[in-house]
Amino acid sequence: MTPNQAEIVKKSFPKILAGTLSATHILYDKLFELSPDTRDLFKKTSMERQSQMLIAAIGKLVKSIDNWDTVKPDLEALAKRHAGYGLSPEHFVYFGHAFIHMLKSMYGNEWNTDLEESWKAVYQKISEVMIGTLFENK
Repeated sequence: MTPNQAEIVKKSFPKILAGTLSATHILYDKLFELSPDTRDLFKKTSMERQSQMLIAAIGKLVKSIDNWDTVKPDLEALAKRHAGYGLSPEHFVYFGHAFIHMLKSMYGNEWNTDLEESWKAVYQKISEVMIGTLFENK
């Protein structure tokens, strides 16, 4: 991720934050469409609470995006908390597609290549850390 991409992500996050509930509904609806088995991963949680936790986690990451070393331990801890949920590396692929779909939906006509590439770069870093942590001993 380039410094310019990090700046684009920081500047674009408030729009997602402003539409938290709508954004996360879009994301999870798309995730469940792409990978119906992922619905089982959330059967014991309130989706409203899940939405709040997701946006809070993204917000924390965006706030610290210029100092990746401070974010990485949080992502590793998050991955470890998710270890017992039955995640597979493929789930990260589906979630990534759903995440970008959510962003495109939130931005509508304002969506552009710079936004897409910047957020994809962030998600790539997140998923690399989490997948590495989840599956390092397998």
